[in-house]
Amino acid sequence: MIPEAVRLAAEREIVFFNYYIFEEKNDFLVGLATSDIEKADEILNLDGVVGRLQDELARKEQAYFSFGIGRTKSNFVSDSAEIYEELYNSSLQNLHDNVIRWQWTRFNRANNFLASSQADATIQPILHYDHHKETYSMVGGEVFIGGRPYGTYMNLLDDIPPGQDLNRVELLILEKLVAACAGAPGLLKFNASPQALIDTFHSNEKVERFIELVKKNEINPLNLRIELVEKPYEEKDINLKDVCRSFWQHGISFAADDFGVKSQSHQVVLDLGEMIKELKLDPISFKFKAEEDHTKFLDNLAFIDYCKRLADNREAIITAEAVDDYDTLRFLIAHQVHYFQTNLFCRKMTIKRYSELFNDMQDLPEEAVRQILTSENLLRRQKRIGNIFKLSEKLGLV
Repeated sequence: MIPEAVRLAAEREIVFFNYYIFEEKNDFLVGLATSDIEKADEILNLDGVVGRLQDELARKEQAYFSFGIGRTKSNFVSDSAEIYEELYNSSLQNLHDNVIRWQWTRFNRANNFLASSQADATIQPILHYDHHKETYSMVGGEVFIGGRPYGTYMNLLDDIPPGQDLNRVELLILEKLVAACAGAPGLLKFNASPQALIDTFHSNEKVERFIELVKKNEINPLNLRIELVEKPYEEKDINLKDVCRSFWQHGISFAADDFGVKSQSHQVVLDLGEMIKELKLDPISFKFKAEEDHTKFLDNLAFIDYCKRLADNREAIITAEAVDDYDTLRFLIAHQVHYFQTNLFCRKMTIKRYSELFNDMQDLPEEAVRQILTSENLLRRQKRIGNIFKLSEKLGLV
């Protein structure tokens, strides 16, 4: 009776339906899915359907049962056994939580977001200073969660209930961001924790499936970079270097986030060697004025020189983030740091907008940058507009 009711409801929603009966336990599992990604947000409200059926059968004294519902986005990389375990465990949790028909199921809001086909992602552009031409050009960017209903990773993670496999959630986010960047130009950087890489991509088969996903979305693996965020990790059966090498063989490179002598990223850089193609440097921690602390000033110079030597050995770049004034910008350029990821030039934008503006955000003269960033009035306008190329165009500087 119950499978028949669910079947009829499923047919009205045009989804695939199947169920499996455990006779010895007097249990059955129901599965619903859709192959139409455009209808992923409209999939059957199963808790409402089964809740109404539960009330009706109890009122007629025909049957009594409890139910739990699990929803999850099926990863492209994860295998069916992993997906099944996630669904089964979350349905058991819902059963214990006494889910009723008007309640959202656990993981539902976050899952609907992850399952949506909308390109809910933003990108922080990276600009390169060409010291030969003395111009700035956008070369790519770092991709983040963005759009409705989540603005940041933390907003999303706050909506993930306790007990979920956060490594798998991180993989869901990575897959969604890759799909959102379909056909986007330039260098695309995605964040991942070392532990999630080790736990998720412990087999070449999963790496191959990820590469397939990348290529299906018209992204050249050579233009994809994984930024290893600074989080602790454990290496047991497989180490980080072996996992990264599997990606490296397909052309994917790596960046070390928040690079510093005492940071975990420093060890990652030394371990991964040539696979590291970018060092992220945060100048906020530097005070570049020699008159304030001459010893610290010299230490800073020595550290930047050390970073440059490491980068040269790997044919890598150094990217300065959060540069907040023109003097710091010119100091870094004078010490051969030529890549910048900062709101001083450009705020985050949608992937769609990034793709539209990519060809226009090229070859901005140094003189235009100097005029804007050294003028108090123009700097205020730049902060309001959030795109130095657009402001330069309005001012007739290009």
